[in-house]
Amino acid sequence: KDIKAFYAGTIIKENTLYTNGGRVACVVGMGETMTIAQQKVYAAISNIHFSGINYRTDIGNNALQYE
Repeated sequence: KDIKAFYAGTIIKENTLYTNGGRVACVVGMGETMTIAQQKVYAAISNIHFSGINYRTDIGNNALQYE
């Protein structure tokens, strides 16, 4: 319930969702602190699998200094 995932840049072929290049997903986490929200996002991302997956590991790091 604390995770929202959005996708774009995809196509459907024969009832299967495929990436179509570029940035295809945005995963947002909510938590009592930025650290908790960030941990939830990366836990959710670990459940997303497709060939060639690549994601940033520094999103939200700047905000952690304000906790």
